[in-house]
Amino acid sequence: MGTKTQPRMSRRGMFTMIVEKRGGVWLVAVAQNTNQMTGPNAELEGIKPPIAFPPMTK
Repeated sequence: MGTKTQPRMSRRGMFTMIVEKRGGVWLVAVAQNTNQMTGPNAELEGIKPPIAFPPMTK
């Protein structure tokens, strides 16, 4: 306590949740957070991703 922290760098990504209704109440079954990677991604070579992230700006 008492220490000063620097603000986090801005980032982009996607947060996905799968929900299901149990007993009339919606509950989160699973969640996944994926950060946008900068630069080319070798794993996507020849694949057009279904979701396009807007370009990062400083």
